[in-house]
Amino acid sequence: MSDNDGSGSRGAGAWRLGVVSYLNSVPLAWGFTSGPYGQYVRQVRDVPSRLAEYLHGGDLDAAIVSSIECFRDGHADVLPGLGIAATGKVLSIKLFATRDLTRVCKVALDSGSRSAAALTQVLFAELCGTAPRFVRRPPDLEAMLSECDAALLIGDAALRAEAPPGVDEYDLGEVWYGLTGLPFVYALWGGKQESFSAGLAGLLWRSWEYGMEHLTEIADSESARLGLSRQLCLDYLGQVITYKLGEAEEAGLCKFLELAAKHDLLGAMPRVRVAVSGR
Repeated sequence: MSDNDGSGSRGAGAWRLGVVSYLNSVPLAWGFTSGPYGQYVRQVRDVPSRLAEYLHGGDLDAAIVSSIECFRDGHADVLPGLGIAATGKVLSIKLFATRDLTRVCKVALDSGSRSAAALTQVLFAELCGTAPRFVRRPPDLEAMLSECDAALLIGDAALRAEAPPGVDEYDLGEVWYGLTGLPFVYALWGGKQESFSAGLAGLLWRSWEYGMEHLTEIADSESARLGLSRQLCLDYLGQVITYKLGEAEEAGLCKFLELAAKHDLLGAMPRVRVAVSGR
């Protein structure tokens, strides 16, 4: 087979993909894990922050990475139109605080994601006018709050977490929407344009389409794996998360990158294009 024979395969062997194990990323890779496209890829599973390191080091052809990582120095190209976003409440990005946010001095950031960490820093700066000390920690809420005034959890840990007595809980997707009126783009397929053009782009789209056709199956499987209700999984994947990105998501990402650059979390403001029509 040639690199661009329409199947998504490449002549030199399987595409090397970085895949996140969080619930919200499962539909993107379902065509590889439980569908007809697994023969074309070799999957590496890890948290988004580590996958970004593998991608930038040339160890992967593409990966689901925190959106901000696609636009830092040495950035990856972005597959337009497909990612992980939400408008308003997202359920899986939560900040827990033991005191009023304006009085928070130290924040423990879940070490798994860099976009959510940057979002937390942006929101403290924009809404509170403060710059607490931020430290990265494993996602253990009790341990995080024993050391810090506030703690950020992402992904499946956030979906399962409940605020202890006396601790306030903030859904950062909801906070972001209140500040900007825009969606937030949490993750993107990062890679190299030559790989996307050689058939990988079509393969990634087909895997997601297969996943969306099998959301009930995914909800059954993931609810058992995560200890969450089947209905929560189904509602989260089918109603809360947006995978097909449009102009509103692009505007939200541009606003986030603008504010990240403003607060020295990014560097120079990059050119952004994540929306695409006709798919």
